[in-house]
Amino acid sequence: MQKKFAGILSACLVASTMWTGTSLAASPYYDNGNHGQQKPGGEYEKPSGNGQYDPQKAVLKQLKSIDKQLNKIEANIDKYESKFTKWTDEDEQDNDKDKNQDKDKNQDKDKPQAEDQTEQPSLATSYALKNSDEETDIDEVQDDDLAEEIDEAVEEYNEYTGKFTALSHRLDSVSKQLDSLITRGLEAAPAAERTARIETLKAKMQASIDKMTTVQNQVIDKIKNDHTAIIEEAKEEKLTTKPWYIRFNKNLNEASLSELVIVVYDDNNQLIETTVTYDPKKKTVIVQPTQPYKVGSTYTLYVGKELSSEGGQQLKNSVKMQFTIR
Repeated sequence: MQKKFAGILSACLVASTMWTGTSLAASPYYDNGNHGQQKPGGEYEKPSGNGQYDPQKAVLKQLKSIDKQLNKIEANIDKYESKFTKWTDEDEQDNDKDKNQDKDKNQDKDKPQAEDQTEQPSLATSYALKNSDEETDIDEVQDDDLAEEIDEAVEEYNEYTGKFTALSHRLDSVSKQLDSLITRGLEAAPAAERTARIETLKAKMQASIDKMTTVQNQVIDKIKNDHTAIIEEAKEEKLTTKPWYIRFNKNLNEASLSELVIVVYDDNNQLIETTVTYDPKKKTVIVQPTQPYKVGSTYTLYVGKELSSEGGQQLKNSVKMQFTIR
């Protein structure tokens, strides 16, 4: 406690000395003593060699910040574009597989079927939804840099639609920053280059949103029309980073495991970004959100019957379970 009071007293004495002495920071202008101009927040802008404020240097500094923000926005767009392209390819493969299966069924419909006395075990007979009470620490990244704040804004959302909303708002903010620099004398060539890049990123982001929306709607429609799915009892959870453990009685064919086969979606039918991993030693799939679930929200975990064992056996039924974060 004495140390705290000593620190406060010291700070007061220093402040008193500053106010009673000659104040160099009071003037907004530079003098020949080569003092810096005070910026908001107490920092000082280093003057040019002759001790005068260089507005062009300040503009270039902010232009560099704009480039960093655009790089970060583009990196996020590319990350999700790659994921949605993979989704699209998987969805097309599943559609082709379904068509071939329907064709084979029609061809074999009139053929005599040999009686099979061997009982085929179903993966669905021993699956289990298991709770975990282990909490996961989530590091809160605090960074004043605008480029790093973009990642933080995206991570506030666990649904893909929200992530793109955050990126769109950030892109609009960068556009306004650029407009401000243009009014302060930014040259035409670098201004036009950044303006063009912003428009390109907007178009690129819209294309990713369209791709995501198309696949998302197809997945949700498939789930809604799956009338044979087993409905598990709804659960309430307190852990916002809740992992679900799905255990099987046979080793899975990992090629059949994807983010479109085991999904989590919210009450607005928005897919939630999750990590889906498989532990072959425990024959267990672990599903966990990349960002925390929202308290008070209800979600649905869906395990598709497209999952298959290493021997090629598929689940007899899909499984659905609702859970609410309290």
